[in-house]
Amino acid sequence: MSEQQIIATWIAFSITSLRKMTGWSLERFLSEDGRYGIIRFLEENYELLHYYDNAAIVNDVLLFVKTNGGVV
Repeated sequence: MSEQQIIATWIAFSITSLRKMTGWSLERFLSEDGRYGIIRFLEENYELLHYYDNAAIVNDVLLFVKTNGGVV
């Protein structure tokens, strides 16, 4: 598997964890991603975040959204 495939798989897994832990529907996630760039945040921070457990990744994403004016 290429590095890009590994990162894409990790992002998909992280999104699934985020949705499960927050109860967000797919529509809610897509809306939040459109506003705040969650997928881009995960991609840009892969090198650091992929060492964390699911709860820490979700907390970092929610902090990112909140810091940028979102309500979580």
